[in-house]
Amino acid sequence: MKKNLIIILSLVAIVAIISVVASLLSPKKKEALPLPNAPSIVPENPSLINTQTFQLTDVSPQKNISKIFLPIQEIALTFNKPVSVESFYYLISPPTKVSPRQGESPAEIIISPNESWQEGITTIIISSKTKSTDGQSLSASYTYKLNTAFPKAQHGNSDY
Repeated sequence: MKKNLIIILSLVAIVAIISVVASLLSPKKKEALPLPNAPSIVPENPSLINTQTFQLTDVSPQKNISKIFLPIQEIALTFNKPVSVESFYYLISPPTKVSPRQGESPAEIIISPNESWQEGITTIIISSKTKSTDGQSLSASYTYKLNTAFPKAQHGNSDY
């Protein structure tokens, strides 16, 4: 009886091994059957997957150093994806204390000087370390220049 059991188990093992080898050598791939009531991992419309790179799409005021702004000018940066202040990285030269804050939309950051920009050209580099809320890094760093000056008093005759 023990001998018969060993023979049967050996035959079952041989059949299992042959099945595994045959399935590995078979050129046809079998598609997995979906489980009933299981959610699909493939989106119904693959074109809706957002494969867009994270970019800066607009800056206000526009970059134009021939135009002079007041040293209290705010700068609005608009991205093509939502971004939070916590993942917004920048460098400013000359060094200026600023208060970045969320703009009117989740894709906008506003930079305001705490006191004022120094007169002349201020350079702001938006670092590629800046991340969208879905974790994507900015595709490239962006350099913005702002020219500021206080209004000059008019000297001359006064009507007062």
